[in-house]
Amino acid sequence: MQFLYTGIYQARLRGSSTRFMAGSWTRRSAIAIMQPFTKQRCSIYNQETIMLSWLSHCTADDTSFNRLVLKSKLPVIALFVASWYELCEPCITVFERLAARYQGQVGVAILDIDQSRAIVESFGIQAAPTYLLFQDGEAIAHGLGYLPEALLDLFFQQAGVRTQPCAGAWYPTEQQIEDALILPMLMRWGWSSQRQYQLTRKIVRTRRGVIDILVSIDPATPPLTLFENKRQISAGRDLQRAIDQALGYALTLALTSFVIADLARLWVYQVDQGRALLIQQYTWLELEQDDRIVQSLLLALWRPSV
Repeated sequence: MQFLYTGIYQARLRGSSTRFMAGSWTRRSAIAIMQPFTKQRCSIYNQETIMLSWLSHCTADDTSFNRLVLKSKLPVIALFVASWYELCEPCITVFERLAARYQGQVGVAILDIDQSRAIVESFGIQAAPTYLLFQDGEAIAHGLGYLPEALLDLFFQQAGVRTQPCAGAWYPTEQQIEDALILPMLMRWGWSSQRQYQLTRKIVRTRRGVIDILVSIDPATPPLTLFENKRQISAGRDLQRAIDQALGYALTLALTSFVIADLARLWVYQVDQGRALLIQQYTWLELEQDDRIVQSLLLALWRPSV
């Protein structure tokens, strides 16, 4: 299920009427404690070891959760997943890999939303996968949906050094998306790129004249395409603004395609008779498996000038 307001693939908690409270992720005091489940899946990596431990009856006030997460001396990232949602499996795989990498710097916990109802209600978890960053017993930052490993690594880095940007709703900057995802992809293809390319021609259909990334097969060939990158595309109007901006750049440079990217997805458009036609949309999860499908598509759309 795709939530357009986040631009991230995630599954809504079944049977939940809980709503996210923007800017408020403090643990809420409960009037009544929910009845404990007979078996609670609550995988915890504590600060001393990377081995999984399985806890039973892990309710919102459970001493084990309090001790290993809320009272941890280290920052702790908790990943809330749903066993019935297939997207959570690759999230767990990446999460566990980073947990090993940041052992001793960041603690982690993995909780099943269906088996951790009291904790889910206590912190207002509405969808899976959801990441919560705890520091000094407070949930201070959150991320939603599948995060590519390079971006989740950045989240871990910021949690480990307790930097201020890792507070509230967490979204990487456009530059971080470029550094972590787009430029490494272009390097794997062996293509050339120019960042913050300043257009010198008169621009009619755009508000500014700086292209995020202008791409060529090599420095000696004309530009092939361009990338317009956003931190988050949360609504249709956000995407349309990005399309209009990128289309103006593409028409100025007589390009036959352009690409729009955010932290969750990548859109490939063809420029045809002054219009932008959506050819294909990919998630970064798909591109982590094989990003050369985008390279092949851009080459197929390319019509170099004679």
